[in-house]
Amino acid sequence: MDLLARGLRRLNGAVRSGNVPLALLGAAIAALGVVRRLEGPKEELVYTTTVRRGQRVEIAVTSPEAQRTR
Repeated sequence: MDLLARGLRRLNGAVRSGNVPLALLGAAIAALGVVRRLEGPKEELVYTTTVRRGQRVEIAVTSPEAQRTR
């Protein structure tokens, strides 16, 4: 489960029960989940072709930092 869903679920349960510290924790987790979702993935696995017998596969890991240095 991602942080956004976990934070919203915790926030909802805490608000219903009236637990203020737990509601603040849920809001913080939800905010962190939103920030991470907006940033996008840090790395993405890219493959070039389908594997066949005797065929070579090239695998590369890309990141935003690597794209900026090229």
